[in-house]
Amino acid sequence: MLLTVLFLSSCANPYQEYYTDATQGRNILTAPYIMPPPKQPQLFQGTNQDADTQKMLEDGYYLIGYSQFNTSAVSNAYALDFAKKIHAATVIVYSQYTNTVTEMVPVMTPQTQTIETVNGGWGGWHRSEFDSGRQEVSTTTITEFDTTYVPTAVNKYDYYATYWAQGKPPILGIRPRNLSADERQTLGTNKGIVVLAVITGSPAFKADIFKGDIITKVNDQEVIDAKSLYHTIVPPLEGQIAAFTILRNGQALTKQVQIGTRE
Repeated sequence: MLLTVLFLSSCANPYQEYYTDATQGRNILTAPYIMPPPKQPQLFQGTNQDADTQKMLEDGYYLIGYSQFNTSAVSNAYALDFAKKIHAATVIVYSQYTNTVTEMVPVMTPQTQTIETVNGGWGGWHRSEFDSGRQEVSTTTITEFDTTYVPTAVNKYDYYATYWAQGKPPILGIRPRNLSADERQTLGTNKGIVVLAVITGSPAFKADIFKGDIITKVNDQEVIDAKSLYHTIVPPLEGQIAAFTILRNGQALTKQVQIGTRE
């Protein structure tokens, strides 16, 4: 459910205020599978969240967090500023008009007052035998501001931004998820993982493993879940060729995968 930003001051950054961390508190600067962040992150204007997310996963990026809120128009500079703060390589921003509301907007009206001060003359501090009786007038201008509130039509937008870190070359190259309850019921097993994405150019990509494949075994060892898949490969099978048993459209297949090595 989108949060509504009722008041947005000039110094507030809604991308930071309404941010959700997706790393479970990990420090991406020390994560062994993440590339060092660039000095300046890239910003893209997103059009299709599902398609963009799939493309980022296939390009080897990791989602590190997202921001979600509703407010009036916000500059992309705020998104870039926060992306740099959390060491993201890329931020994708989505915005969609929702409605127009009437808000009381503060208007500052300057009120200027001029004050003249007389110095010198017979009572002046700098009187001398050469300027007796001469007076000097100094002028001081004081500006104060009156605040009035004017009803103004303001367009509101739903904002959503995703922040990404660039991964290092993977030793396998898939993004897995555990089986859902329905999938376990259909397959008749609690074991296995579903391939969410295959990183382009990775060992899994070259072995023709596809999105949607279900990996059930590596060599003769059953894959219980995503965590067990990782420990099956790292470090025992690094640099070796491993036989992956997969289910694709209900058919069992075997793929020979040349496992990479960690840097």
